[in-house]
Amino acid sequence: MNTNSNWVDITQWMDSLVDFIKSKDLVLFVGAGISKNPPSNLPLANELRSFILEKISGKNKEIREFYEENLKEEHEVGKKIFDYPLEGFFQILFHNSENFLKSLTKTFKYGNPNANHYLIAKLVKKGYIARVLTTNFDLLLERALEKEEMKRDVNFKVLYSEKQFLDLDFEKLDIPTIFKIHGTADVEYSIRFTLDLVASRVLSEARAKILRYFFKDVGGVLVLGYNAGDEFDINLVIQTTASESVIFFVNHNKEQLEISQLSRPFKNFRGIKVTCDTDRIIEHLGTVFAEGELKPKDRETSNAWRIPIHKWSETLDSGTRFYLIARILREILELDKALPLFKRSLQHLARTHNLRSMSIVLENLAFIEQTKSNYGQAEKLLDECLANYNKLGDQNAIANVIHEKATLKQFQGNYGESLNLYNQCIVLRRSIEDWTGLAQTLNQLGSLQSAQGNYEEALRLFYRSVEIKRELGDPKGIAKTLHNIASIRQIQGYLDEANKLYNQSKQIFERLCDPEAIANTLHHLGIIQQLKRNYPAAIKLYYQALHIDKKLGNHRGIARTLHQLGSMRQSKGDYDEAIRLFNQSLNIKQQVGDLEGIAKTINNIAVIRQFQGDYHEARRLYNQSLEIKRKLNDLEGIASTYWGLGHLSELQGKIEEAIEYYGRASEIFEKLEIMPQAQLAILDLQKAIKKMSKY
Repeated sequence: MNTNSNWVDITQWMDSLVDFIKSKDLVLFVGAGISKNPPSNLPLANELRSFILEKISGKNKEIREFYEENLKEEHEVGKKIFDYPLEGFFQILFHNSENFLKSLTKTFKYGNPNANHYLIAKLVKKGYIARVLTTNFDLLLERALEKEEMKRDVNFKVLYSEKQFLDLDFEKLDIPTIFKIHGTADVEYSIRFTLDLVASRVLSEARAKILRYFFKDVGGVLVLGYNAGDEFDINLVIQTTASESVIFFVNHNKEQLEISQLSRPFKNFRGIKVTCDTDRIIEHLGTVFAEGELKPKDRETSNAWRIPIHKWSETLDSGTRFYLIARILREILELDKALPLFKRSLQHLARTHNLRSMSIVLENLAFIEQTKSNYGQAEKLLDECLANYNKLGDQNAIANVIHEKATLKQFQGNYGESLNLYNQCIVLRRSIEDWTGLAQTLNQLGSLQSAQGNYEEALRLFYRSVEIKRELGDPKGIAKTLHNIASIRQIQGYLDEANKLYNQSKQIFERLCDPEAIANTLHHLGIIQQLKRNYPAAIKLYYQALHIDKKLGNHRGIARTLHQLGSMRQSKGDYDEAIRLFNQSLNIKQQVGDLEGIAKTINNIAVIRQFQGDYHEARRLYNQSLEIKRKLNDLEGIASTYWGLGHLSELQGKIEEAIEYYGRASEIFEKLEIMPQAQLAILDLQKAIKKMSKY
């Protein structure tokens, strides 16, 4: 690399940046990197995460050894934790440990402004910059502005809350404004709200509005100290924002000097990415706009920000330490490692007789056991939870556990027991006026009715759930239920209506910036196009879904779409490629314990082996799939496999056996009111009977 040549190019880039600033047609987008240098001394994401994990591990020998062997960034499990969005990591701790959020907000109140903050303050004061958007919680920009003798709400405004974002009239912004999109350390609830949003992988409509406004109708955007790692919220809005703005993206690296193309999430914008020592950029801009007066007198480094986290960690008992690490591992799907830690947590908590904390651990254990198909053990754990919550008289918790038990029974195919439990839950939720929970249970009961083929009753329940969610102002819940309604219309063969409903659902998810839900809806829109035999459109939608799921690390979504791509190849007769895709899907499904998905993929591989003439292998795979479907009581899946076995038996000349399988398949399809498949199975049955009469 010719460093001198690159610096000449960067100098030209800086001249262009200076021109944009002078034109007063530039806004700033800043991240945690601007608050790292002394005397700010605030940590970057991974430094903070590493310190928190170390402090949770504490001095307990068992936990400490686990931390050293698994949780550091260089380990496989540690890497998954460090790749997880920081706000999502915070949310796990704040919801499961008292006073964590208070300690976190105190952490971001430390430090003094550095040269980065003073440059921004001077640019704002001189009228060059009117808008600054930051993902930072800290208060250093505000302090720098105040040291420039600018008064808050007089000379500049700070917006940080959902209500402020929602009520904002952009036309009335008459003073420089800092948009703190993730909240601010001096108002704890603003951070609390952000952590809940990020954990649910949603960006509110109000915050999405701010982001779109920020990048709209402006000449340039200078991006400083931002690593573009907000995959669960901000990035999706930026990627989908239509803007002619020029991006000046500065990527800090003291050892590297490079000019490159913009990458995600700014790939669709004009501009370039400059990797260099950011301090040199700041010094140059300080010379031009601040007469070089940027260096604070205090340049000492400090780790004072660690004090609140350290004090919080000293309040943790061993049971809580085991639990917090286990809960983090559950979130990144390291369930085998999480399971023994949850059990150790339970042992410690049992000594304190803390029924509520014990029950929370029991619910986590039940989730893992259900994922591992240990349904009896999962039910036993939920019954323990129920007994504890009954002793505590916690009606909301009781309703939640009854709902979980109903879902477990539904997953096992015990529809009668599941129905009774859902109805119990509905009565209880109505009595305590838990309308959010009621809408959730009605939605799940609708899915139960759908699984049994009671589509009209399912639709009635879904529409009632939507009605409640509209009254509650729950757009995400509405979108999920519209998706369920679309699924029924798809099964019933109303593809255009299903397509319309899926798109309505997708539009809501896009407004909410929920990438996982968007990927799932794109996948189903792909299925609609595949059913319509519009294969190019289907493939495009599948790859859009796959791209999002890979970025999110959503293994179930990846496996689901790989399966569907395999089915596309299968329909075109490209069996080798189909088998390759199916095996990729199967491997992931086995890792995450997706039994229903495993059975479905094995069934498709069986069909291919049948077409290839490998009847023995096809029958083995059909029976393997059938065994899983029987265990799950997946009636539609059982019928499909019977139908496949009927075709296979007929090909092998076993006509009596084929008739039996066709009869079983058509009977189930008719019971489920899946009439297109029922009619085709009956047609195959009639042909087989006719063939039998000739012998």
